[in-house]
Amino acid sequence: PPGCSYNPTSESHQDSLAHAVADEMQKVYTKELRPAPVPLTVDGEAINEEDRYFLDANNESDDDEEEKEENEIGDADLEKRPFKTKRVTRVKLNRRARNKERMKLEAEVKKTKAFSKELDRHLRRVVAKQERLKSCPPRLGRHKFEPAPVQVLLSEEITGSLRKLKACCTLARDRYKSLEKRGIIVPTAKSGRK
Repeated sequence: PPGCSYNPTSESHQDSLAHAVADEMQKVYTKELRPAPVPLTVDGEAINEEDRYFLDANNESDDDEEEKEENEIGDADLEKRPFKTKRVTRVKLNRRARNKERMKLEAEVKKTKAFSKELDRHLRRVVAKQERLKSCPPRLGRHKFEPAPVQVLLSEEITGSLRKLKACCTLARDRYKSLEKRGIIVPTAKSGRK
């Protein structure tokens, strides 16, 4: 990055410093806003079997009575109606057949439209997934690749001279992270050491 050299311009250095601070604050906020874990035990007393039996019995009896009443009303309506058979003319039969055929065609058209929409949605999802996979490193092992944090010198640490620069041993770690990112080495679990 442009603001991480040994003698950066003040503007690029401030930009990279702000970016590093934003990354750290993002980590803090995600840790704070993470939902609370589900407790393993819940305080309170368990319902004994006798009370549970009475609760279940009350719920079932109310539903059964309502269903019986609805069925009785429906049966009474059916018995009152007289059954009449009407003679259907050839014209009505033809009209019904045409309507049935038209309904079949409309259903077929709706089905093809829905199928084409679903196909388009699926293709868009596949393309988006391929783009996402191209942008991030390949998943080789159990652990996901996590990029190393950006190493930015503080404003007081910038000397402007390569000889006065404080030595740090990040070369091996940078190379290792580069190999992990390219998919040559399987990413390992995040170690507690820094």
